[in-house]
Amino acid sequence: MNDRSMLFVWAGLFAGSFLLTYSEALASRSAAGSHTHFHLFWLAMFLFLLPASIKLLSHRTSTTDRCLIVAAIGTFSMFPKLLAYPGQPAFFDEYAHWTQVERLFADGQLFAQNNQVVVVSDYPMMHAFAASVRHLTGLETIEVAAALLIMFHALALFGVYSIGVSLSSHHAGGIAALFYAVGPGFWYFSAQFAYESFAIVLFIWVIAAVVHFQQASSVSWERTAWLLVGLVVAITLTGSHHLSSYVTLLILGLFVIAGFMVRLLLRDRVDLTETVLFACCFILFTVGWFVYQAPNTRAYLQPYIEGGFEETAGLLSFWDRPDVLDEQDAAQPRQLFAGSTIPMYEKLLAFASPVLLAGAFGVSTMVLLVRRTRSPTMLGLLLTGGMYFAVFPMMLSETGAEGARRSWSFSNLGVAVILSLGIGAWLRSDRALVRNTTKVVAVAFTSALLVGNISLATNELYRFPGPYVYGSDTRSVTNEVNAAAEWFRTTQGADQGLIADRSNQVAFSSRAFAVLGVPSTKYPIWEFLLSDDEIPVDLLEQIRNESLRFVVIDKRQSQFVPRTKFYLDQQEPLAFERTEPLSMATLTKWDALPYALRLYESDHIVVYRLDPDAFVRSRP
Repeated sequence: MNDRSMLFVWAGLFAGSFLLTYSEALASRSAAGSHTHFHLFWLAMFLFLLPASIKLLSHRTSTTDRCLIVAAIGTFSMFPKLLAYPGQPAFFDEYAHWTQVERLFADGQLFAQNNQVVVVSDYPMMHAFAASVRHLTGLETIEVAAALLIMFHALALFGVYSIGVSLSSHHAGGIAALFYAVGPGFWYFSAQFAYESFAIVLFIWVIAAVVHFQQASSVSWERTAWLLVGLVVAITLTGSHHLSSYVTLLILGLFVIAGFMVRLLLRDRVDLTETVLFACCFILFTVGWFVYQAPNTRAYLQPYIEGGFEETAGLLSFWDRPDVLDEQDAAQPRQLFAGSTIPMYEKLLAFASPVLLAGAFGVSTMVLLVRRTRSPTMLGLLLTGGMYFAVFPMMLSETGAEGARRSWSFSNLGVAVILSLGIGAWLRSDRALVRNTTKVVAVAFTSALLVGNISLATNELYRFPGPYVYGSDTRSVTNEVNAAAEWFRTTQGADQGLIADRSNQVAFSSRAFAVLGVPSTKYPIWEFLLSDDEIPVDLLEQIRNESLRFVVIDKRQSQFVPRTKFYLDQQEPLAFERTEPLSMATLTKWDALPYALRLYESDHIVVYRLDPDAFVRSRP
């Protein structure tokens, strides 16, 4: 049977895509402070998503149409990022992963060292997958990345959809996919070519496998099949991304705890054999990979985890007793949207969306409790959704905010499914007034969440193209920088040790295959960029041993403070506190040093070759 209302969905998809393209083009040439491209962006989004939402919320929509709409949302959700930065990596991590795939394709080295994001080399599953696709298709890495990301987005939504179907119906599955799609991170964070984007899909299907074998009959072949599928996906996830595997392990633990709570409190003799077995197997996979393949993960994650908790604890203390804390020692609350250029309505909805979501989550939970829906699966999803709101205090700290935003891509799965079951129950009411009112409220609620969550999770510099902004990741790699990197690879060759600021690192690492120095408090490479004086002898000895033979200087370091608030690394002096750019003396000291030779100069980029041996010979 033909459904003419689907014509509005496809017309909206076409018109929305066209207007979205125009809004991105307009953003690239808009004056500072202009909001026209924001307004056109949201108009484009709603042209498609409003009719798509209405169809998914309707219980009369056919299963085929629901699946087509879910696939269309998954595809459309990639358009903003791909249109903003066509044919190139854009986000900081993307350059690291693009480089891994390029190296793997060129020389077949699976665990190639990557000093831009040092832990990347220990988790090569996505790189191997992308390189295989490139070998099979003949496409370039950036083309493979775009195709895979569109597929990942669609597969993620279908994973959420399958959970809703298993627990209730295709109607609930479509609503769950819709709510996950309007969650934070789906439109931009998961749209970057990085191991998280691949691992989040695997995480969703791991949880889907758990839900399916828990819901299946104890004697059904389906139960065993889902268990085996889950184990295969879990193994792949373990080698794909560190944080995703650890969060998955945590959430599997919540499902096990939920099962025992139901057995102890409700005296329900549910069978937890497969769930416990699955969780134990995943523990073995994760611990085994960590111990034998990725022991450096601990050192990589520890500063972020400790910093996030310490800053959050300090902020809670600040709010509790601000009168007794020394201003120099106390952590100060992070100013949300400080310096933000987004429109006021986006800011308001960014603050409102967590409150609206918490209220809807609470109401949906009450609906399920009233209906006596108290299975281990439901309780596990409730606990998962609760994690979404538990991390909000971390948004007040610089380090914790990043961790909180990343966690939402996982915990939002529980939120989306619970909302779909609660709202879906009202949408299937026998009373037309209840159904219609719920549908209107749900459409408005979904729209508010979309605007608020995108605004909360992604700033303008990541969402839209525009003029050069030093130290902004997305807008700091210019044609001039890329040309310098191409010259460097042509004249000096690949695998040359190099020191540069963060903005130039990504270009020289990806385009010139340069080997970057990894800074630390014991190895303060940032002295090469930040110090006005000659480089200390012991540091020069260290870079001599590391074979770092080149330094890239960007003259704009004396004009701008990086948007990231640090030049090279978050541990450098005055990171996040610097208010003035570097002095010109810092940049010009190289021409007077006996061990530095200027090799290349353009309008803004200067490349020096270092000879530490010459420095050592000239010492008294």
